[in-house]
Amino acid sequence: MSTTGRSESMNAFFDKYVHLKTTLKQFVEQYENALRDKWEKESRADYESFKSTTPCVFDYDIEQQFQAAYTNAKFREVQEELRRKSYCYPTLLGVHGSVQTFTVSENIRVGGGQKDIIFRFCWDEMSCDFGCQCCLFEFRGIVCKHVLAILTQKRVGTVPSKYA
Repeated sequence: MSTTGRSESMNAFFDKYVHLKTTLKQFVEQYENALRDKWEKESRADYESFKSTTPCVFDYDIEQQFQAAYTNAKFREVQEELRRKSYCYPTLLGVHGSVQTFTVSENIRVGGGQKDIIFRFCWDEMSCDFGCQCCLFEFRGIVCKHVLAILTQKRVGTVPSKYA
Protein backbone atom coordinates (compact mmCIF):
# COMPACT_ATOMS: atom_id res chain seq x y z
CA MET A 1 0.00 0.00 0.00
CA SER A 2 1.37 3.42 -0.89
CA THR A 3 1.84 6.24 1.61
CA THR A 4 -1.11 8.05 0.03
CA GLY A 5 -3.23 4.91 0.28
CA ARG A 6 -2.38 4.43 3.96
CA SER A 7 -3.18 8.08 4.64
CA GLU A 8 -6.53 7.82 2.87
CA SER A 9 -7.30 4.62 4.74
CA MET A 10 -6.58 6.28 8.10
CA ASN A 11 -8.67 9.32 7.12
CA ALA A 12 -11.60 7.07 6.26
CA PHE A 13 -11.17 5.25 9.58
CA PHE A 14 -11.30 8.47 11.63
CA ASP A 15 -13.99 10.23 9.54
CA LYS A 16 -16.78 8.64 11.56
CA TYR A 17 -15.18 9.76 14.85
CA VAL A 18 -13.88 13.31 14.30
CA HIS A 19 -14.67 16.40 12.20
CA LEU A 20 -13.17 19.85 11.63
CA LYS A 21 -14.61 21.36 14.82
CA THR A 22 -13.59 18.51 17.13
CA THR A 23 -11.77 19.80 20.21
CA LEU A 24 -8.60 18.18 21.50
CA LYS A 25 -10.48 16.68 24.44
CA GLN A 26 -13.17 15.28 22.12
CA PHE A 27 -10.46 13.96 19.79
CA VAL A 28 -8.81 12.00 22.61
CA GLU A 29 -12.19 10.55 23.66
CA GLN A 30 -13.09 9.68 20.08
CA TYR A 31 -9.65 8.20 19.49
CA GLU A 32 -10.26 5.85 22.42
CA ASN A 33 -13.67 4.97 20.94
CA ALA A 34 -12.06 4.30 17.56
CA LEU A 35 -9.45 1.99 19.09
CA ARG A 36 -12.11 0.15 21.09
CA ASP A 37 -14.28 -0.31 17.98
CA LYS A 38 -11.28 -1.57 16.02
CA TRP A 39 -10.39 -4.02 18.80
CA GLU A 40 -13.99 -5.28 18.96
CA LYS A 41 -14.08 -5.76 15.19
CA GLU A 42 -10.82 -7.73 15.29
CA SER A 43 -12.12 -9.81 18.22
CA ARG A 44 -15.29 -10.67 16.27
CA ALA A 45 -13.16 -11.66 13.26
CA ASP A 46 -11.00 -13.88 15.49
CA TYR A 47 -14.10 -15.51 16.99
CA GLU A 48 -15.57 -16.16 13.53
CA SER A 49 -12.24 -17.59 12.45
CA PHE A 50 -12.23 -20.06 15.33
CA LYS A 51 -15.83 -21.15 14.57
CA SER A 52 -15.05 -22.07 10.98
CA THR A 53 -12.02 -23.12 8.98
CA THR A 54 -11.01 -22.13 5.47
CA PRO A 55 -10.24 -25.44 3.73
CA CYS A 56 -6.81 -26.21 2.31
CA VAL A 57 -6.71 -26.27 -1.49
CA PHE A 58 -3.19 -27.63 -1.99
CA ASP A 59 -1.53 -30.82 -0.75
CA TYR A 60 1.34 -29.08 1.03
CA ASP A 61 1.97 -29.81 4.69
CA ILE A 62 3.02 -26.21 5.22
CA GLU A 63 -0.42 -25.07 4.04
CA GLN A 64 -1.95 -27.07 6.89
CA GLN A 65 0.56 -25.50 9.29
CA PHE A 66 -0.50 -22.00 8.17
CA GLN A 67 -4.18 -22.98 8.37
CA ALA A 68 -3.73 -23.96 12.02
CA ALA A 69 -1.72 -20.82 12.88
CA TYR A 70 -3.62 -18.02 11.14
CA THR A 71 -7.09 -16.52 11.17
CA ASN A 72 -9.19 -17.35 8.12
CA ALA A 73 -8.54 -13.95 6.55
CA LYS A 74 -4.75 -14.22 6.97
CA PHE A 75 -4.79 -17.84 5.81
CA ARG A 76 -6.59 -16.82 2.59
CA GLU A 77 -3.73 -14.34 1.98
CA VAL A 78 -1.25 -17.24 2.33
CA GLN A 79 -3.32 -19.31 -0.08
CA GLU A 80 -3.14 -16.47 -2.61
CA GLU A 81 0.65 -16.50 -2.25
CA LEU A 82 0.59 -20.27 -2.82
CA ARG A 83 -1.43 -19.72 -6.02
CA ARG A 84 0.96 -17.04 -7.22
CA LYS A 85 4.08 -19.14 -6.60
CA SER A 86 3.40 -20.87 -9.90
CA TYR A 87 4.70 -17.69 -11.59
CA CYS A 88 7.99 -17.85 -9.67
CA TYR A 89 11.08 -19.59 -10.98
CA PRO A 90 13.91 -20.13 -8.45
CA THR A 91 17.56 -20.52 -9.45
CA LEU A 92 20.28 -21.56 -7.02
CA LEU A 93 23.12 -19.02 -7.05
CA GLY A 94 25.44 -20.50 -4.46
CA VAL A 95 25.91 -22.54 -1.32
CA HIS A 96 28.03 -21.49 1.67
CA GLY A 97 27.83 -24.14 4.38
CA SER A 98 24.15 -24.65 5.13
CA VAL A 99 23.15 -21.30 3.57
CA GLN A 100 21.78 -21.34 0.05
CA THR A 101 21.30 -18.20 -2.03
CA PHE A 102 18.70 -18.08 -4.79
CA THR A 103 17.26 -15.66 -7.26
CA VAL A 104 13.55 -16.01 -7.89
CA SER A 105 12.26 -14.72 -11.18
CA GLU A 106 8.61 -13.71 -10.88
CA ASN A 107 6.67 -13.41 -14.11
CA ILE A 108 4.08 -10.64 -13.87
CA ARG A 109 1.59 -9.15 -16.30
CA VAL A 110 2.24 -5.53 -17.21
CA GLY A 111 -0.29 -3.91 -19.50
CA GLY A 112 -0.69 -6.32 -22.40
CA GLY A 113 2.67 -8.05 -21.90
CA GLN A 114 4.74 -9.98 -19.45
CA LYS A 115 7.73 -8.91 -17.36
CA ASP A 116 10.14 -10.76 -15.09
CA ILE A 117 11.13 -9.28 -11.74
CA ILE A 118 14.09 -10.79 -9.90
CA PHE A 119 14.14 -11.25 -6.11
CA ARG A 120 17.04 -12.48 -3.99
CA PHE A 121 16.42 -15.12 -1.34
CA CYS A 122 18.68 -16.69 1.32
CA TRP A 123 17.85 -19.88 3.16
CA ASP A 124 19.69 -21.63 5.97
CA GLU A 125 18.74 -25.25 5.46
CA MET A 126 19.89 -26.29 8.96
CA SER A 127 17.79 -23.78 10.92
CA CYS A 128 15.19 -23.23 8.17
CA ASP A 129 15.66 -19.48 8.58
CA PHE A 130 15.07 -17.48 5.43
CA GLY A 131 14.75 -13.99 4.10
CA CYS A 132 13.41 -12.61 0.85
CA GLN A 133 14.16 -9.29 -0.76
CA CYS A 134 10.44 -8.52 -1.22
CA CYS A 135 10.02 -8.30 2.61
CA LEU A 136 6.39 -9.44 2.55
CA PHE A 137 6.87 -11.35 5.81
CA GLU A 138 8.29 -8.25 7.50
CA PHE A 139 5.48 -5.99 6.22
CA ARG A 140 2.39 -8.24 6.33
CA GLY A 141 3.39 -11.18 8.49
CA ILE A 142 2.96 -13.89 5.86
CA VAL A 143 5.46 -15.92 3.87
CA CYS A 144 5.78 -14.71 0.27
CA LYS A 145 5.34 -16.63 -2.97
CA HIS A 146 9.11 -16.52 -3.59
CA VAL A 147 9.81 -18.36 -0.33
CA LEU A 148 6.94 -20.78 -0.96
CA ALA A 149 8.28 -21.58 -4.45
CA ILE A 150 11.58 -22.71 -2.96
CA LEU A 151 10.19 -24.43 0.13
CA THR A 152 7.73 -26.48 -1.91
CA GLN A 153 10.42 -27.28 -4.49
CA LYS A 154 12.68 -28.51 -1.63
CA ARG A 155 9.70 -30.39 -0.15
CA VAL A 156 9.94 -28.62 3.21
CA GLY A 157 7.04 -29.87 5.32
CA THR A 158 7.07 -27.34 8.16
CA VAL A 159 8.56 -23.94 8.87
CA PRO A 160 9.70 -22.60 12.26
CA SER A 161 6.83 -21.21 14.33
CA LYS A 162 8.13 -17.65 13.94
CA TYR A 163 7.00 -17.82 10.27
CA ALA A 164 3.57 -19.31 10.99
